[in-house]
Amino acid sequence: MFQFLFKYPSPVFIKGRFVLLSAWPAWLLPMLIIASAGGLALLVRWRMRDAVPTLRSWRAWAVWGTQSAFVALVLLLLWQPAMTVAALSSQQNIIAVVVDDSRSMAIADNGGKTREAAALTALQDGVLSGLQKRFQTRIYRLGRGIKRVDGLNDIGPVEASTHIGDGLKQLLLRPTG
Repeated sequence: MFQFLFKYPSPVFIKGRFVLLSAWPAWLLPMLIIASAGGLALLVRWRMRDAVPTLRSWRAWAVWGTQSAFVALVLLLLWQPAMTVAALSSQQNIIAVVVDDSRSMAIADNGGKTREAAALTALQDGVLSGLQKRFQTRIYRLGRGIKRVDGLNDIGPVEASTHIGDGLKQLLLRPTG
C-alpha cells in the first residue's frame, strides 16, 4: 500500500533525507505555523463570546485544531518537501569485477569443471554484459596484489596465493582512471 501511495517502497524513505526545496528559509516555516495557530486561537476566542453556549466548549477548540492542522499542511506544501536518496546512477559509477587468479582456481570441483572456468562462465553468461550496459566496469585479477586486465581472457590461475585484504585495499586506493 505504501508503494502505491508514494511510488517508492518504504526502505527508500527510511534511507532518504527529508529536505525543503523552497527558496524561503526553513526556520520561517515553524514560525509561520505558530503565528497562524495563534491567530486562529485568538479568532476562535473572539468569536466564542457571540456563539451559542453549546459551541463554547471543546468543540470550538476542535475546530481550531483542525483549522490549525490544515494551515500547517498548506504551509508545509508551500515549502516543497522532498526526499533525497543516494543511488547509483547509470554510467556515472564504476563497478570493479574482481576475479581470483590463484592456483586454487585450477582445482576441478563437482562436474569436473575448474573454479576458474565456472567463474568466467558466470561472468560471460550475462552478468558482465548486464553490468556494462548500466555502469562503467573495470576487470581485475586478484592474487598477491590486484592488477587491472583488459578482458576475461587475461585471467588465469597462476598466482601462488590470494591476499584478499591487501588486494581490496590496493583497489580502494587506486585512481579511477
